[in-house]
Amino acid sequence: MRRLLSIVSLVPLAACGASPQPAERASEPPRVAVERLVLTPVSVLAKARGADVLQGGVGSSLAVPDGRRGPFYFLSDRGPNVDLVEDDHKLFPVPGYAPAIAEYRWRDDGLVRVRRIALHWPDGRAISGLPAPEADGSASEVAFAPDGRRLPPDPNGLDPEGLVALPDGTFWVSDEYGPWLLHVASDGAVVERIGTRPGAARRLPAVLAARRPNRGMEGLARVPGTRTLAGLMQSPLDNPKSAGRASRATRLVLFDTDTAESRQLVYLLDAPETRITELAALSATRFLALEIDARIPGDPRAPSRCVRLYEIDLDGATDVGDPADAPAGRLFDGRTLEALSPDEMSASGVVPVRKRLLLDLLDPAVAYPYDKPEGLAVLGPRLVGVVNDDDFGIDADGRGGVTAKRTRDGRIMRNELWLLRLPQLAESR
Repeated sequence: MRRLLSIVSLVPLAACGASPQPAERASEPPRVAVERLVLTPVSVLAKARGADVLQGGVGSSLAVPDGRRGPFYFLSDRGPNVDLVEDDHKLFPVPGYAPAIAEYRWRDDGLVRVRRIALHWPDGRAISGLPAPEADGSASEVAFAPDGRRLPPDPNGLDPEGLVALPDGTFWVSDEYGPWLLHVASDGAVVERIGTRPGAARRLPAVLAARRPNRGMEGLARVPGTRTLAGLMQSPLDNPKSAGRASRATRLVLFDTDTAESRQLVYLLDAPETRITELAALSATRFLALEIDARIPGDPRAPSRCVRLYEIDLDGATDVGDPADAPAGRLFDGRTLEALSPDEMSASGVVPVRKRLLLDLLDPAVAYPYDKPEGLAVLGPRLVGVVNDDDFGIDADGRGGVTAKRTRDGRIMRNELWLLRLPQLAESR
C-alpha cells in the first residue's frame, strides 16, 4: 500500500463557478498536512469492450464512527457503468454486481480490508445496482449489458451514495434512485427502506421524487447525539426541470428516524453546474460539505474549477418544507423553490445555510488529481478523510465504447484516501 505524506502552504484562489456571493474565507492561508493511502489492490473484475474493469468502486461514501482509530467503512457505487451515446443510456459491464460496504482496519500502519458486507434483502436476495422502473424513480435511465442487450429495470435496484455507521453496528444508507433511506443491519440486510411514495407510513418529502437523474441524496450524516439524519441532495430538483437546471438551490433534509418527521433547508451551490458529493457532521448545527464540478483537474479540454470543502452552519436557516407534502413542495407566490433566484428567496424570507470555505483542493499546493471525491469523514479535532469514486477505472469513450479512466498525468483512477489535517477545524469547534 503506497503511503505519502506532505505539508503544504495554501494560497487564496478565486471562487469556483459564477457565484455572486462568495462564501466566507479564512483570513490567513492555512498550512495543511496531506497523507495519501491507496486502498485497493490492482485486480481485474471483468472486461468491458476491451477495457479492464478494476476491482474498486468503494469511494461513494466514508463513515468512521470512532475517529482515526476506525473501523473505516467505505460504500461502493451501484456497480461499474458508463454513459452510452444516447441520453440516459448506461452500459453495465457487470450487471450482477451487488453494492456493498467495505470494512477496513489499521494493520501495520496501513488500512487493510477485513470484510465486504454485500447489501441484500432480508430473504437473502442480493441487491442489484440496476435502475428501477421509471415509476419508482429511475427517471428513464436505461441499462444495457456488454453484449448490447437491454436489461430489464429492477424495482429493487439501488444506487447507494451516502453512509452512516451507528454505534449499534447498523448503518443508514442513502441512494439516488428514489431517493431512498435504508436502515441496514450489520450483516448487510436491509431492514427498512424509506422513500417518497404517497401513503407510506414513514416517508421522505414527496418533492424529492423530482430529483434530477443520477443526482439523488448524495450526502448523508447523523446529527450528533440524536436519531436525526441529515441528507443533502446532489443538485437542485427538476422542479420543474427548466428551473432546476438553472438553479443553485439544493435541499438539505433533516429526517428524524424515530418520528419520521422532517425539515428542509436550502444550500446554495456556488454555481448551477457544481454539485454536492458528501456531508459530515461537526456538531448539531455545523457540517462539512464537499462541492465539486466533477471534471478532471488539469484536463486541457474542460478542467475542473471546483473541488472544495466547505463548513456549513444550519443555525438560523429557514425550513422550506411543505406541511401539505405536495409533489412540488412548498410554493412561494405560486412558484417552486427551484424557480426562485437567491434574491427572490431572500425577499420571500428564505435564509439558506451559511457556508465558509475551508479548503480548495485545487490549490496548486494540494493538487488534488481526482474528479469525484465522494467520501468524507471527520477523524479528529483537525483531521478529515476524503476518498474518491474511481468509477471502477473505466469511462465512456464518447462513441459507445469503454476506455480506461485516467487522471491528467495518465494514471488509471484508483480509490485513494487523503488524510487532511486542517487547523481551522480546531479553531472553529
